[in-house]
Amino acid sequence: MGAHSAPYGGAPLVVGDGSGPNPDFVGFYRWHVADPVMFERSLRVTIQQIGAMFFLDGQETELEAYEATNPVAGDGWHRDLGPGMLAWGIAERVDDYCATAYVYCLEAQAVPRLTVDSALADIERRDYEEPLPQEHLSAVVDPASN
Repeated sequence: MGAHSAPYGGAPLVVGDGSGPNPDFVGFYRWHVADPVMFERSLRVTIQQIGAMFFLDGQETELEAYEATNPVAGDGWHRDLGPGMLAWGIAERVDDYCATAYVYCLEAQAVPRLTVDSALADIERRDYEEPLPQEHLSAVVDPASN
């Protein structure tokens, strides 16, 4: 999907060295402003953590190990997709962390501004990472600059 931002969803953090078909980390957000979840008294939520995985020719062992620990989701693995591609599919992720917050307000509330320095204070960079230019960070964090 790559790094991107939009009014209601985006992925401002995509970390990887390009050595594999999938990044190491992805930070993704989605605001459900246009499609709120409505309920009267109570709400029960179940989160399914799935992800698309790609395996290249020569990664048969990796695919077999992944299939053994990650139950298939969607319509299963797609194989024989052409030169260089062994398989791709959607599977239950067992290596992911996610957080979900539900906020319900009777009236509009101000959202405190985020400073990039405080948001990244406890996150270490990988050896291959280069800091993003400040103008890119400002565009992602400051909606007024878009």
